[in-house]
Amino acid sequence: MFSDDELKGLAMPSIVFAGQKDIMIRSDETIERSTKLLPRTEIVNLPEHGHSLSGFGNEIAAFLKRH
Repeated sequence: MFSDDELKGLAMPSIVFAGQKDIMIRSDETIERSTKLLPRTEIVNLPEHGHSLSGFGNEIAAFLKRH
C-alpha cells in the first residue's frame, strides 16, 4: 500500500500488529519490512491471530501513552 520511500519518511513512533494466521497478507514480510523501514516501530507478533485483530485496545492505549 505504501512505497519503501514513503515508509522511510515516517519519523513518528509506530506499532505493527501482525497476526501469523493472517490469510490476506504475509505477516513475516510485514514484520521484516516494518523493522527495516520504520526505525521507531514496535512489533506485536500474534501467533494465534489472523487478519481481524480486535481486543487490543489496552495495548494501543499503552503505546499512545508511551509516545
